[in-house]
Amino acid sequence: MKDAAYAAYGGYRCSCCGDMDEISLTIDHVANDGYAHREKVGTGVKLYRWLKREGYPAGFQILCMLCNWGKARNGGVCPHWSTPLLPEPQDRFRVSEVIS
Repeated sequence: MKDAAYAAYGGYRCSCCGDMDEISLTIDHVANDGYAHREKVGTGVKLYRWLKREGYPAGFQILCMLCNWGKARNGGVCPHWSTPLLPEPQDRFRVSEVIS
């Protein structure tokens, strides 16, 4: 059942970064409403059954856990797709300062 669900959403590959490590992949709620949906439907096999019964609806994607967590903590956008927050130039240090 899991294989069919993953196949319906593009297979065992993170739709963001391309990671193909099956153990780190998860089904993501694109609209970031996963908590509410899991409360209604459940997780694991219950989710896979629901997806199958509903005809594998839009609104889901395969993400690795890193992209999934990053998306959750970055306002719904995976950090791969947003500008990284870097310190201002005056706050950065030179490599030579670290080595010496």
